Amino acid sequence: MNMPSCLPRAGEPARTRRQGAVAGGLTALAALVALGSLSWLVVILQRDVEAGSFSVIDAGRARLDVGAGWFDPRWERELAGLLAALGSIRSDDKPAIEAVAERVRGLSFVERAAAPEVLWPDGLRIEVDLRSPVACVRTPEQGYLPVCADGTVLSGEWRAPPVRAAGFLPRIVLGPDLRDDVRPGAVLDSCAASDGLAIAVTMWEQLAPVDLTRLGRVAIDARKARETSVDEPGARIQLEHARRILFGRAPSSGEPGELPVHLKWKLVSRAMAMLPEHFGPGAQGELRDWVELDVRWDNGALVPREPSEVAESR
Repeated sequence: MNMPSCLPRAGEPARTRRQGAVAGGLTALAALVALGSLSWLVVILQRDVEAGSFSVIDAGRARLDVGAGWFDPRWERELAGLLAALGSIRSDDKPAIEAVAERVRGLSFVERAAAPEVLWPDGLRIEVDLRSPVACVRTPEQGYLPVCADGTVLSGEWRAPPVRAAGFLPRIVLGPDLRDDVRPGAVLDSCAASDGLAIAVTMWEQLAPVDLTRLGRVAIDARKARETSVDEPGARIQLEHARRILFGRAPSSGEPGELPVHLKWKLVSRAMAMLPEHFGPGAQGELRDWVELDVRWDNGALVPREPSEVAESR
């Protein structure tokens, strides 16, 4: 489906990278095709019989050592299945070895795979950078797929928005006309996606863990972020309990006239701390329930919840 290119502009926050390697005992996140004792035995026998100067790498026997950070365990199984299909290759077959790395690069969750390094006599090491999700999108089957900051959709469908650190991955609202584009490996380049992701990136940057927990499951609807005006509130963030935040323009717009993004999130933090469900025993501060928060200008405008709405929102 052809859509206008609305990828993040220059000056937006860079993507978060995680490094990895497939290897035993490595501290970095990497991918190393490592052989077990049975494969070692096969290699030794082949060398003795054939008296050759090469060994055999069994691409089907691999593991992914994972460091700290967000990681879907299904990615390891996806990598293992891909490598198993490649079978055995000779350690002196450079085109075949590079083909292994190229296949790894094709995985949706791999941002970069370095040139493969042969570990004699029978191993292969490929250092990779894994993509880190900042949001999620709904699939045509009503599941959820994670998305990284550049719009790349990652594999691993979830029944609900997945958890990252202290909060949930926010859902980016795309609309039914774009939902068919949601598949692993696709790059979402619509204005709604790029503006929504720009807001999601700043959410993770600006909010403390306690704020992310209080925020709960949210949906970022940035389909009108570029139409923001006095009468049009632009991007909206839908919260649980029938609450919403009027966020205005996306951080990537570069348009003046609204509060800086860090002040917008500061207002969100303060307003979330007022809510009854977050007001712990003995806490000091103002208790105030609300249904709408406008963070575009000044000190933020709250629309309080009417007493008759309380039971309905729970």
